[in-house]
Amino acid sequence: MVLARFSRAVKTLAAGILLVAGVAYADEEPPPIATGAGGAVAGWSDVIIDNGLVMPPSDLGLYGIMGVARTTTEEPPVPPATMGIKNIDTAFDLTAGIGYGVNDQITVGGQYTFPVANGDGAFKNVGSLVGYGGYAALRDAKMALVVGADIQLDVLAQTTGILHAGVSFKYRLAPKVIFYSGNPLAPGPYGQQLVIGLNNSSAVALDVPVGFGFQGNPKLFLWAQTALAHIKIANTANMFFAADYLPLQVGALYRAAKDVDVGGFVDFPDLENISHFFAVGVTARYYKHAK
Repeated sequence: MVLARFSRAVKTLAAGILLVAGVAYADEEPPPIATGAGGAVAGWSDVIIDNGLVMPPSDLGLYGIMGVARTTTEEPPVPPATMGIKNIDTAFDLTAGIGYGVNDQITVGGQYTFPVANGDGAFKNVGSLVGYGGYAALRDAKMALVVGADIQLDVLAQTTGILHAGVSFKYRLAPKVIFYSGNPLAPGPYGQQLVIGLNNSSAVALDVPVGFGFQGNPKLFLWAQTALAHIKIANTANMFFAADYLPLQVGALYRAAKDVDVGGFVDFPDLENISHFFAVGVTARYYKHAK
């Protein structure tokens, strides 16, 4: 039943985007995905969907995210009461990140997330530090594939670590439509499909995120993504496939000025429990070119 829900969500998402794009661009040839002669990076396009998954050589990308997450929980009622106590927690955090094109195939970078406030008035940690890198393994006129990994350190009572690995992949379905998995926009951490808890060797999970992006006009890029499956491996004998939730994230990025993007997103970790948890955020990006 869970797989059926995931399948319906993805098919509905794809059908709507493809219907619009297919009618508008059926006779057009797709432009290259940020490639030049011999597959080299051709530079940074003013059209967001045409940008590569890695930064051009010696180029710098800066980005910031301001997010607000609201969580609602309800405790079971204690007789003779018939209603439990409802708790609402609103968390606010800031993320700052950077990415650098080492060459035309490798991008490295890092980001730091600072929890400004939690609804309970307490700081659960003093921040999350991530270092990441990606290698462009494939790049042609229709598709791009970057193999990436990152390490995340969360500073709690004691520091905990998480290792992510995976791929960022995008495929051009039409001149203005892409299918993707992982991060479709550089810079930022790449595919995080595999999750390994460094402080607990048994904490391993595998996610299969998928999404679609649409260039609504020359300046506006829209995206929506969900997850096909979540596999959690607590130990070699404990595996759960397609966890019983249906996530959805939708967002937009607008080229406000040359080399400056601004946008926002809404994140629902489980569409069947929207009232229990959701997050909203705004983001900005700036690109500094070496040439």
